[in-house]
Amino acid sequence: MQIELMGCTSAGKSTLINGIIKNFQYQDIEVLIGDDFVLKIFRLHWIKGYFIRRLVGDLIALMLCLKNLQSNFHLYLFAARIIMRLPPKVNLIERVMIARNVLRNLGIYEIIQRQSSQQQVILLDEGTLHIAHYLFVHVAVEPNPQDLANFAKLIPLPDVVIYIQEKEAVLIERTLRRGHKRIPNISYEQVERFIKFAVATFDELVKFSRIKNRLLVVDAEQKIHAAQDDQNQSSLVMAVKLLQGGLNKVNKEHLELEGIITALKPQDIYTTSNINL
Repeated sequence: MQIELMGCTSAGKSTLINGIIKNFQYQDIEVLIGDDFVLKIFRLHWIKGYFIRRLVGDLIALMLCLKNLQSNFHLYLFAARIIMRLPPKVNLIERVMIARNVLRNLGIYEIIQRQSSQQQVILLDEGTLHIAHYLFVHVAVEPNPQDLANFAKLIPLPDVVIYIQEKEAVLIERTLRRGHKRIPNISYEQVERFIKFAVATFDELVKFSRIKNRLLVVDAEQKIHAAQDDQNQSSLVMAVKLLQGGLNKVNKEHLELEGIITALKPQDIYTTSNINL
């Protein structure tokens, strides 16, 4: 089963995935992150180092995309048109990186669809639906609703989509602190515009019926909602259990970290000022 966690930059997708992995307790099911699964399939899981693992995974995904160019031709053509229509403020290097990310995410999707078993759950924080963020979320241009509708028709979907929501003020504050490659000049106005476009893109995307049928939403208060009344699909039931365990793990670790900071002596506070809650 392929599960994509979708949401804005700094919404907490990676943190939640790590919480799910740490909390996982089903003995007969294996849970893996997408990149780790790809390397395992090709017997390259022994490779150490985040950047090397990422590079190797990217190359494998890109090669598979090129091999299956014909099957996703209309989607590739659509993405190419969107990238070519981006305003001049989006430079050539950034356009190349967007194209690379589109191909990478589609390649990983294909590998998981073909190679995963019913006893495996593969988690992605940048899956096929996140391609919408690459294509449509830019400071220089507002997302086009018709382009988004066409994207929703063409894009292959995971078994379950989990939309991680967060308050815009929180997303803006986190992005101001961390920065983002596609925000050329980090200022409050630029970040606010970027985040508003991202939220609008994802909020609109999850309204399409073919996505809504497999959608779970985790709101800013960490409450889990099913988009449709039918919550008895086995894949959604499993995803809810994974989410609940992951959220509990994340909150427990957060409370433990707060306890450590509270217990520190005043003279020690300065040395821990870079801890990111």
